[in-house]
Amino acid sequence: MASWRWIAADLRTNTLLGEVPLTDVTFGEVLNGAGSFSATLPVAGASTVAARLIAASSEPGRTVIWFVRNEVVLGGAIVWDRTRAKNQPAKLAGAGFWSFFRMQHARTTQAFAAVDQLSLARSLVQTAQAIGGANIGVTVGTETSGIARDRTYWSYELKQVGEAVEQLANVDGGFDFAIDVTQQLGKVLTLSYPRRGRIAGSTGIAFVDGKNLLDYEVVEDASRCATVFTAVGAGEGGDMLIATKTRTDRLDIGFPLLSATGSWKDVSRQSTLDGYAQAGVDARATVPMFWTLDVDPDDIDGGFGTFIVGDDALLEIGSDDHFPRQTDGQPGYRRFHRIIAWSASVPAAGRESLSVTLGIAS
Repeated sequence: MASWRWIAADLRTNTLLGEVPLTDVTFGEVLNGAGSFSATLPVAGASTVAARLIAASSEPGRTVIWFVRNEVVLGGAIVWDRTRAKNQPAKLAGAGFWSFFRMQHARTTQAFAAVDQLSLARSLVQTAQAIGGANIGVTVGTETSGIARDRTYWSYELKQVGEAVEQLANVDGGFDFAIDVTQQLGKVLTLSYPRRGRIAGSTGIAFVDGKNLLDYEVVEDASRCATVFTAVGAGEGGDMLIATKTRTDRLDIGFPLLSATGSWKDVSRQSTLDGYAQAGVDARATVPMFWTLDVDPDDIDGGFGTFIVGDDALLEIGSDDHFPRQTDGQPGYRRFHRIIAWSASVPAAGRESLSVTLGIAS
């Protein structure tokens, strides 16, 4: 049985505040975003001094909870919300470290001309942390992509830093990012081009029904599709910058015309907006299959510590009602998918669980 520890630390200094007796913990990671966190903090029966210490080590907005399984640090999250009621355990909620940069704004004008997109993203994060009180100890690397971008972030727009990086990453030819953690409780911004994670066939990660795949759910949602995408940029009325991209290859094989739009009012360059439109239609061109897997947490091919978000993994379902074995004896379903999120659940009673979310097939 796995052993878990929940270690509280100060967000800005990372000073350890001690272990916290959390129960019913859930947490995880999301590709190019911030995973969620929730937990229960029992206080019943604690002495007055102990209760005050527990309260001090879960203060919203300034506390980090580090997640340690079998003495391996799996991640951390910021406590943003705490709910307390009379004679009831406290309820904590929060999100991964990237959520901090969604609450920071570009307060000085920053202009970039023909700057590598990874250097640009790194500069946004570094500038945000350079403001007094905003340094949470996220270190950066020196990655480059060879893709140059032009961007200007005006101080009066108060552009959200997290949003700026996310938009930069989502343009056609963009990149992936994550705040990885170290075993020394460090936080590292990792920028990956052209993508994060290991590609299909090279990972060794496999979720196989009857081995480590305990259960699955797959949702196919055509309402999220588009074969034409229009990106709206700067300007108003007839002067508004517009870019439209169409996947004629999908129309040619019989799919209907489905339209979607997106707004980037801070974009004033046509080529940049064209990139957003292309990325928008490419991401929506096929009907997405979102797989949610219940996986054996201790399996050597797909359990805790064997993968990161962004990795490709083999999904194999031998035969069931939805995916019967093929006539040639091959499994009913066998394809590589990209891991786009994972979450862990550690209940007060019962077994721990690991849920993995897969994106489109590779």
